[in-house]
Amino acid sequence: MKKLILFYLGCLLGCLFFPFDSLSQTPQGFNYQAVARNSSGQTLANQQVGVKVEITDGQNGSSQYVETFNLWTNQFGLFTLTIGLGTPVSGTFSTIPWQNGTQWLKVWWDPTGGTNYSVMGTSRLWSVPFALYAQYSATGVPGPSGPQGPSGPMGPSGPTGPTGPTGQPGPTGIQGPPGFTGPTGPTGPTGPMGASGPSGPTGATGPAGATGPSGPTGASGPSGPTGATGPSGPIGPSGPSGGVNGNGSSNKLARWTNSTTLGNGATQDDGTNVGIGGAIGSSTRLVVQGGTNITGIYSYSPNRDGISAESDASSNAYAAVFATGTGGTTGAWAGYFAGNVHVGGILSKGSGSFLIDHPDDPLNKTLRHNFVESPENLCLYRGLCKLDDNGVGSVTMPSYFVNLTKEEEATVNITVVGQPFAVGYDWDETHTHIKIYGQANRSVSYIVLSDRDDPVIHQLYRPVEVEKGQGSECPKGKMLFPDAYGYPESYSIGFEKRIK
Repeated sequence: MKKLILFYLGCLLGCLFFPFDSLSQTPQGFNYQAVARNSSGQTLANQQVGVKVEITDGQNGSSQYVETFNLWTNQFGLFTLTIGLGTPVSGTFSTIPWQNGTQWLKVWWDPTGGTNYSVMGTSRLWSVPFALYAQYSATGVPGPSGPQGPSGPMGPSGPTGPTGPTGQPGPTGIQGPPGFTGPTGPTGPTGPMGASGPSGPTGATGPAGATGPSGPTGASGPSGPTGATGPSGPIGPSGPSGGVNGNGSSNKLARWTNSTTLGNGATQDDGTNVGIGGAIGSSTRLVVQGGTNITGIYSYSPNRDGISAESDASSNAYAAVFATGTGGTTGAWAGYFAGNVHVGGILSKGSGSFLIDHPDDPLNKTLRHNFVESPENLCLYRGLCKLDDNGVGSVTMPSYFVNLTKEEEATVNITVVGQPFAVGYDWDETHTHIKIYGQANRSVSYIVLSDRDDPVIHQLYRPVEVEKGQGSECPKGKMLFPDAYGYPESYSIGFEKRIK
């Protein structure tokens, strides 16, 4: 930006006397001084300037004399010139009619030392220099002294003095609030491994581990030689008559009811399907039915899957594991997992919540919070942001934000902390930073919502509304929650697969 240069006038006008011959000619000139300063009030020291002077008949009257000067300021920005001794442009200085007392002085200047002059001011010459007026006046008897005139106006300020010495430093100000924590820098290289420390004392012997599995049976040794045949022993007495007694039912597997009698067991086998503890299912290979306080199936494996199930059905109406809890909304669980659960696909549910022991009364109450549902696969990010002295704050999103979500469709909700004020925000070009605008040194909270856009969600995506039937989780004419709509239980999906 071009700096405006101002010209502060501090001129001294007066007669300038020169050595002349014995005729004592009237001096043709008078002094003019000024200090050059810029718009900040700083003096323009040791700088070349161009000046043009014009004397006019009245403030806006005709020009009587024009001349120019090219000169240098001193170390204080002061320059001095003699009006009447410059380079004439028009008019003659010696012919100015000073006796009329109507002269005005107009000054131009160029702070670069050129001739691109700008008008800096016009002022009236109230007192005509005496020597210049005297050459037009006749010699007469001096009149009596007049009364003392009023004090003249205060003269212009003199040039600025040199800069004084630097004062003593002031006391240290109060420490400002801590700035925001910057982003985590990259992990530095791994340092060299330190020397091994001395071995610690041997710990107490731990409890004995469980007995490992039996090793395989060793190979049989070679057969020894056949011994000689011994003599025949005497014939023993006849034993009691042998035999197995018992009755059973068709398809029932027998079991020993005592040491000599067989009866019906708990297992049925029709040659195709098997039932334990109950009836055989018509379309179920194995049916296990528990009893009162008896678990239907218990499986344990020390180092493999306890139960492994797989279904290769083409319809979503079938599952690798189908379970039903028939105790109503507060009865038996269809599934209860006392540990971590991983679903490597889509999890569909009628409702969802977390259920924990109540923090205020964990022995007597539980606490439930329900899930937030949406037709979109939304990711949520929230936090607080402190605005700086200019009313601007910055939020940095996680490094994976762009690859995980539809970042260009993300929405930002900003809430003012305390008294309300106008707020706004902008994303940067990369959608990794948010700039928040508001009131200086105030705080806001923010929530960012963005729909997922990663490869996994594209693979597992399901539309919001679908027709029941082929490709759907529910066949047409069946219901996921018939009770909720007043339909009988027979409308439930998988009703036919339940074994009563």
